[in-house]
Amino acid sequence: MKAETMGRGISAAILAAALYAFVPNLARLAFDRGIPAMEIVTCRTVAALLLMGSWALLAKQRFAIPPEARWSFIVQCLATLSISVSYLASLQFIPVSLAVIIFFTAPIIVLVLSPLLEGRQLNWRNCLLALTAFAGLAMALGPSFQQLDPLGLGLAGVAALGYAAQFFSGRRLAQHMPAQAMGSMVHLAILPPVVLIALWSNQGQVVLFNSAALASAWTLVILTGLFYCAAYVMQMSAVKAAPASVVAPWFNLEPVITIGLALLLLGEKLEISHVIGGAIVLGVLLVNAGLDKAGPKETP
Repeated sequence: MKAETMGRGISAAILAAALYAFVPNLARLAFDRGIPAMEIVTCRTVAALLLMGSWALLAKQRFAIPPEARWSFIVQCLATLSISVSYLASLQFIPVSLAVIIFFTAPIIVLVLSPLLEGRQLNWRNCLLALTAFAGLAMALGPSFQQLDPLGLGLAGVAALGYAAQFFSGRRLAQHMPAQAMGSMVHLAILPPVVLIALWSNQGQVVLFNSAALASAWTLVILTGLFYCAAYVMQMSAVKAAPASVVAPWFNLEPVITIGLALLLLGEKLEISHVIGGAIVLGVLLVNAGLDKAGPKETP
């Protein structure tokens, strides 16, 4: 693979990570103003459909899904749905910083599965890095595990699995479709279940359309959608330019920015075990990214 193409993929991954970092914090601020998590997800999905769909139409992109990409499209839809529903919903039960730590086991999953799905060799270094990262996660969760809501932990875990699947399916799908057309079709597909889940979880009520909804809440929901759309397009651009196992580790810049924003915007506080454990997870994956960059380049 050309170094220039690899560089574009990594640059897109870094930008996507920075944009994604705002999403859970903005969503939590909206939730604290009385907007249910699933309503935020619904608005974000509609925003992604409209913005990316309009972009694709203006650029005269094709919306057809090639036969060889249909299974990848289905997996991408299921993965995006699991992230959309589970990640933001977990924020109702556990702190943003902890949800981020669990969510970012996804690059570890990518690292472990890449030999099977991308043909990259799994050697002792990969195994050691993965085990060390899991140890860091265990440290982050350890002392206060009994005090945490198991539903929030489970939702964050499901979102992590979906995030890993999104990298692999997005890599294959992006070879056949432009990111904007692909993103709009994925969000069109997940919109019906998202709306049904939102109505069920809110008992048929729509808080945003209530006259008591604050203008600040509307602003936060809109910003959540805008940051999400931009980040999703950059993520799909990243996996189109480079293999998932190459760009995924760079997304671990996201939890650093996310937790920093949570400390700044939400006033959250971290236990020392959370800091050390999260630093281990991040450090392991950045070491892996650096070793990949220094090693021999692969062809897609």
